[in-house]
Amino acid sequence: MDRTFPRPPQQQRARLRCERVLEEARKLLSERGLAEFSIPELANRLGYSRATIYNFFPTPSAIFNALSQRDLLALETALLRSAPEPDRISWQQGAHAFASLAADFYNHNPAACVLILGGPASSESYAAQVLLMRRLGALVQERFERRGIALPNSPLFKARNRIDPPPHSERGFQLGH
Repeated sequence: MDRTFPRPPQQQRARLRCERVLEEARKLLSERGLAEFSIPELANRLGYSRATIYNFFPTPSAIFNALSQRDLLALETALLRSAPEPDRISWQQGAHAFASLAADFYNHNPAACVLILGGPASSESYAAQVLLMRRLGALVQERFERRGIALPNSPLFKARNRIDPPPHSERGFQLGH
């Protein structure tokens, strides 16, 4: 069994308990960060046994992955819902709007800031971030192209701006040079 993903609860009561675990984990991450996060502390705060939490989340990484997936989806939804249409503003205003929306999201979601901007907590979180960046990049490119603005598409540009996956033993990402 993969210990980096949560076990999906089957019954309604278990789903509610799982949601409470994630809500409290988000609070704990916001207050203490990754370094001081622990399942025993989380269980204590909830009044649950450790076994209850481990039943859903076999490792802290499983909790981080579940929260990261939710946060990345929420960020993508916020950007897609609130981004201005490109034919109404300049590309500079559009880029500023996207950056402002993302900044507002992170300023209002400190746990997302820890999990996403602090570097991925696992290779699964990293992969989810890469997929989101690709989807948003395609969206931005499509919006620019609708305005008749061609973005660099040469192999050199792509090589200089690619994001390489970290070596298996390291966390985080590196920009290609």
